[in-house]
Order: sequence, then C-alpha cells, then structure tokens
Amino acid sequence: MLAVYAPEEGKTEQTEEFYKILQDQIDQINKNDYIIVAGGYNAIIGKIQSMEFWAQVVKLLLTIMDTNSKNLHQ
Repeated sequence: MLAVYAPEEGKTEQTEEFYKILQDQIDQINKNDYIIVAGGYNAIIGKIQSMEFWAQVVKLLLTIMDTNSKNLHQ
C-alpha cells in the first residue's frame, strides 16, 4: 500500500521530485497487480470540479491497464 500527498500548487521543485519518487515506487509494483487511485474528491481543482477530473483519470488508468493486460498476453 502506498499513501501519498502531493505538494501544494505552485511548489514546482517539490512537485517534480514528488512525481519522480512516485514513478519510482509505481515502477516497483508487480505488473500483474492492480493500482487503485483515490483522492480528495471534494476538492476543486481550478475551475474543474474534481469528480469530473477524477473520472477522466480513472478512464485513462483503465485504458492503460487494458493496454498493459493485452501486452502481457501477447
């Protein structure tokens, strides 16, 4: 299990380091395991309601998982 909290908006250097570390951790996850993304769904990101944002993120992740699954079975 991996629980993370991203840096505040505008903290560019910390954000870049955060995503580098996060990617390193994700790369260590077994490719046959599932990754579940959860977040602060009540938040507002800019002018976009986060539920709309997270729906797009989940759709993208499902597409990636489907592609990875197909690649594993080839």
